[in-house]
Amino acid sequence: GSLAIQLAKLWGGKVIAVTSSDAKKKLARELGADVVIDSNTDNLKENILNANGGKPVGMLDIQDIQA
Repeated sequence: GSLAIQLAKLWGGKVIAVTSSDAKKKLARELGADVVIDSNTDNLKENILNANGGKPVGMLDIQDIQA
């Protein structure tokens, strides 16, 4: 996950990180995530769509980043 965030930013991508712990949210922001969404939210799909301007995401990479 950490490398995926950094590479996506390097290649000009928009990064929407989804995680549950405060430490991982902080780390995702520090690594360059544009948006960090709490995975425990009831409206996860809606929040991801909103973060991407209402458009579906082009890539989903599910990995565990170590905080």
